[in-house]
Amino acid sequence: MNRLPTGLWAGMLWLCLFLPAPAQSLRPPVQTLAQLKDTLRQVMHQQHIPGMMLVLTTRDSVLYAGGLGYADVGRKRPVDDNHLFRMGSITKLFTALGILNLVQAGKLKLDDPVRSLAPELPIDNPWESTHPVRVIHLLEHTAGFSDKTPNKAQNFGSTDLRGLEAVQFFAPSLHSRWKPGERHSYVNTGYNVAAYLIEKLSGKPWEQYMTEAVFRPMGMPNATVQLRPDASRRYAQGYFWQNDHYQPVPFLPLYQGGNGSLNASASDMAACLRLYLNGWKTPAGRSYLSRKVLDETEIPHTTLAARAGVKVGYGLGNEATGGPDGFVFHGHKGSIGAFVSSMGYNRELGVGYAYAFTTHQDIGPVETIIRHFLTQSATPDKPVLYPLEANAVEPFLGYYRFDSPQNRITGIIEQLRVRFRLQKAGNTLTETLLLGPSIQLQPTGPTTFRMAWSNQPTGAFVTDSDGHRAIMESGLYFRQISALEAWAPLVLLLISVLIMASSLITGAVWLAGLLLGKIRRPTAWLRLLPALGFAMLAVAVIIGLSGLDQHIIQGTSMLFDSWLVFIGTLLFPICLLAALVLLVLQWRQLTNRALKSYLIVILLAGGYLTGFMIANGWLAIRIWAL
Repeated sequence: MNRLPTGLWAGMLWLCLFLPAPAQSLRPPVQTLAQLKDTLRQVMHQQHIPGMMLVLTTRDSVLYAGGLGYADVGRKRPVDDNHLFRMGSITKLFTALGILNLVQAGKLKLDDPVRSLAPELPIDNPWESTHPVRVIHLLEHTAGFSDKTPNKAQNFGSTDLRGLEAVQFFAPSLHSRWKPGERHSYVNTGYNVAAYLIEKLSGKPWEQYMTEAVFRPMGMPNATVQLRPDASRRYAQGYFWQNDHYQPVPFLPLYQGGNGSLNASASDMAACLRLYLNGWKTPAGRSYLSRKVLDETEIPHTTLAARAGVKVGYGLGNEATGGPDGFVFHGHKGSIGAFVSSMGYNRELGVGYAYAFTTHQDIGPVETIIRHFLTQSATPDKPVLYPLEANAVEPFLGYYRFDSPQNRITGIIEQLRVRFRLQKAGNTLTETLLLGPSIQLQPTGPTTFRMAWSNQPTGAFVTDSDGHRAIMESGLYFRQISALEAWAPLVLLLISVLIMASSLITGAVWLAGLLLGKIRRPTAWLRLLPALGFAMLAVAVIIGLSGLDQHIIQGTSMLFDSWLVFIGTLLFPICLLAALVLLVLQWRQLTNRALKSYLIVILLAGGYLTGFMIANGWLAIRIWAL
């Protein structure tokens, strides 16, 4: 459903943009297929991965299409080339192909406003008259929508939503947070809208259309996007590792499958990769879609960075990513429930791969091993050295904040953590996180640059339609701000949290004093309420939010956690308000000036935290409880 990692905290890990590229594996070089499979089995054992689908292809042949380990641990059923694995967000690549099929059939254009095609959709775009949400924005994640909330990630019920009802279920997320067509923000909801457009314009259910117009013409015999599995034993079982053994994870469907319901086998993915590597020519010599369309899917078009000449990023359901090997691969990654997956191809090298795990683990080690195996005989192009043009860069030096979060609610946390200062350092530029490390950017033109892992531009200095200077890196949007804007929110939030944390200590002392009869009962609640409120808030946030991803991976309900977060965030300001009322009523009874001052400081800090939560929607019941 999501790109890795899953859940609401995915945006946090964009911090990897600011860390050096990972070093090559310390494992012995893998040169043969047998060595590769042995190495992958070692990784599977170390990471407790019970089963893995694996596909390795060249332009001319399939090197391997099958699996390692078990599709069903209990029955000891080995993975074969026909077992169906949940592929998560790799679905988006095929949903985009469904749209492109309709474009080729003349049913729509990529630049068509979505509202003109489906005015019944609950899209809220304040800039609709000048910057409408277009079909291409759905496919490139540039509509400005929010991602779906955790309770809408999986369907625990027995009824599947269909058609318009399925899209209306995500209506609160279909609000454009900025002008469509400028910033990239990876969300699932845009592809739910795209699937609805396929249904409406084709006149067929989405699942049927995908089978007839996408999977079978591509030579994918087993692939399906049905929300629920059939009675066959073709489906691999998902697991999580707990108490030294594998626990099965239930197959929970999505509410609408356009973003992540693909189930595919090794034979399916082998056919798909061969098609891409041969320019969409089938073995029979027929073109699936035109070569020009294939080229267009591989590059971004609508972001400010794309307009500045950056070709690496998220295209039409197809993402270009680099790595420490120096090569750029196109494709997609996925995650749904216990399953994680990855698909990549490089047409210049003529190689491709796909794999999926039956348990949710870090794909990094396997990705590195497979890519190294496929590229070991190739040498990447050396990046062209370009002089830094100081005059062009000078206006963009200064402080920046991340300003295209995946989710409206948790996005504020990402915005607070991902702030950096851009400075010149010789012929390079240095980005230094306010609370972290630094990286260097190499110029590739007057206003474009690359990171260390790439030999082509990965980012650009841009100015949006409102005149704000910004940096776009790997599709992410960082807005230029002042030093005060960069530091003040962090400092104020940290001070407020520390002050409220101190109330836990003083509250414990005062509670002991009350029990020992050393504190008068009339002022007891005044002293204890702020600590009680902050304790409930801390418990709610720590327990409730930290477990959201785990619920999605294990297929367990998060209703309790959602209500815990809501109740904790609601009771915190209620306790503060009650303490404020008591302070006013008991002001004359308090003779200790230090106590009065401390209580005022506590309430001010609590008031700042309450304002922070209100401003960012954390007190809205619909966000967590429904």
